[in-house]
Amino acid sequence: MSEGWHGYVLVSGLPPGWTHEQREIAWQALKRLGAQTAKSPAQINHIWQRLDGKALIMEALFDATEITRNCLVDTVAMALNVNPTAVNQRLEYTVFAPGGTWKQSRLAAQAYLFDHQDDWEPDIK
Repeated sequence: MSEGWHGYVLVSGLPPGWTHEQREIAWQALKRLGAQTAKSPAQINHIWQRLDGKALIMEALFDATEITRNCLVDTVAMALNVNPTAVNQRLEYTVFAPGGTWKQSRLAAQAYLFDHQDDWEPDIK
C-alpha cells in the first residue's frame, strides 16, 4: 500500500430489502479495504456498525482509490454478486475531513457520532 490517508468513512444506504446476512457480507467486504497490517493498530481497518446494522463507520489507512464511490460500489456488488447499478443507486458515503489529517477526520467522525448518538449507542439507562 502507498502512503495513503488515515481517516474515517461512513457507509450507508444499501438497497432496501437486503437481509441482515447480505448487509453483513457487504460490511465484511468493506472491512477488507484499507490496511490489513500496519505499525499502528489504529491504521488497520476496523468498523463500527450502527445499532440497526444498516450503516457503518470504517477507520483505516486507505489508499486514495479505496475511498471512491466506484471502489465502494464495486466492492459491495462483487461481494454479493449483484449488479453494481443496484448498489450505486442507493449507496451513500461520507469521508470525514477528506484529505485532512487523521485528527481532523477523527474529530469530524466524533462530531457526527455525537449528533447521531441515539442511532449508534445503546440506551443504557
